Amino acid sequence: MFSNPKYPKFLIWIAPFFLCILKFTEIVFSPNSYLFNNSGDSLRTYYAFLYYIRHNQSWFNFEGMNHPYGEHILYTDLVAGIALPLKFLSTVYPFILGNELMILNYALLVSFVLQFVFLYKIGEFYGLKGWLLLFGILALGLISPQAARLYAHPGLAFVAVLPAAWWLYIKFKSSGKKRYGILLFTLILFALFLHPYLGFIAFSFLFLFAVIEAISYKNFKQFLGLAFILILPLLIFNLFVKLTDFHPDRPVRYLDFVYYIADIKIFT
Repeated sequence: MFSNPKYPKFLIWIAPFFLCILKFTEIVFSPNSYLFNNSGDSLRTYYAFLYYIRHNQSWFNFEGMNHPYGEHILYTDLVAGIALPLKFLSTVYPFILGNELMILNYALLVSFVLQFVFLYKIGEFYGLKGWLLLFGILALGLISPQAARLYAHPGLAFVAVLPAAWWLYIKFKSSGKKRYGILLFTLILFALFLHPYLGFIAFSFLFLFAVIEAISYKNFKQFLGLAFILILPLLIFNLFVKLTDFHPDRPVRYLDFVYYIADIKIFT
């Protein structure tokens, strides 16, 4: 059985589930009773997520902090990509209220499992096979820096986003089929609403990858199509924020980029 080349492919669907159960036992079996972390930014995300769905009256202005002005939902790290549709669905299906924590925790766990599937597909595309591929992607998934975000920033812990985006990029480039381009655009836009950093990380990685490939293979026509697919979600996201953020005096240049910078003078 172990000599069967299809066996590693079968295991890639099974092994991540067992890893998930071993690593996150309490959350797997009691998803509505446990947090990945009950302090710091992680607790803030859970609080904002639950408050927004259960109590918030506004769709885009979070009322659970900065009283009496509130704050735009995307600045509160409440995983808007999931919180927004859940808030809408809870008006139609009331049973969602009281189970929001389970939905968020399971979404994070499903993402943890799916990353291995997409890593496997990427490895297959680049010619890796059999047990080397299986153990390689299991190792990559377990040491993923994003997985550590589960205990600090849940919005950044959707570990399947980057390998899924890379796989869609590969499929679009190799097949030229529009559906992969549409899916890639949709995924990056969705990732921006999960956490703006997550969407921008996916964009930056693929955009730089596309630039390097365009220069290496002199295929600038295809690059323009990819650039459009990758940049459009950022433009739509930025437009959404501008149209829904009514807080005055929002800084355009953030202090981190203006004042908190390294300079050669600090060494002299």
